[in-house]
Amino acid sequence: MTMGQEYCTLIDNVTIIKDLCTTAFAGVAIYLAILTYNRAKATILQPVRTEVIKKQSGILSDLLAAIAQDEIISFDYVDIVSVNACSILLRYGFYFSNQEELEKEVAAKSFGVVHCGEDNILRHFTLYQPFDSEQTAQERKKENFEQRKQEYEKAKKEGVIVVDTIIITPKHAQFLNKLRDFKANPFMPSNIQEKLKDLFHEININLKVHLKQTLEEFTAEFFKRDASSDSLSFSSLGLWNDFNHRRFPHREQFDEIKKAIREHLRIDERWY
Repeated sequence: MTMGQEYCTLIDNVTIIKDLCTTAFAGVAIYLAILTYNRAKATILQPVRTEVIKKQSGILSDLLAAIAQDEIISFDYVDIVSVNACSILLRYGFYFSNQEELEKEVAAKSFGVVHCGEDNILRHFTLYQPFDSEQTAQERKKENFEQRKQEYEKAKKEGVIVVDTIIITPKHAQFLNKLRDFKANPFMPSNIQEKLKDLFHEININLKVHLKQTLEEFTAEFFKRDASSDSLSFSSLGLWNDFNHRRFPHREQFDEIKKAIREHLRIDERWY
């Protein structure tokens, strides 16, 4: 190899090394720029992230406290069963020795109703219109009474019981509204929102399916026993036990929500 050829080869090698160094330097510069950008972005967003974490911590702590109580007490299922049983028997015209006391108790513990009929017609309410005259209002009331009378005769002869509404108590409604607010809160983590959605679904089934069936069977049996007895009473606790064996318990759902909250807040992690 001549001197000139060696010189050209050396120049080529230097050029290659120079290009490699330039590429490496550019790569390092880009990498450092990306790290700097991410750091700056994290620094800018840190106050927002801190505020979100702070709000979520408060909301989740409140939810954790709300579901700390036993689910039967929280949803007031025992009173709901008792109030609905008394309301149905009173509606069908049964008379009890403590009639006035029962009527006051049903009125005091009735907050609203959940529709559970096969159609959208509420048969046990007198639906007044905005411009009804007093005469029209009385006629509607009379129609409602006649319909209830027909239902009583049908229930007595054929055992056909109509339960198209479930009464909910103020305590149940208050707790449900609290959970509904948690579910709708925009700061609530999506996985916990889904668990609350599943909880609402099962509550709905408990009232519209399981309690409805329990009340229909109980009332039909009450009619049968009334036909062969001068004095008849029933056990609210026994009726509750019947419903309790049918319904979806919420204890496991409460535990799942508690676990999800603890994981989200990293309560059980060691910070050292």
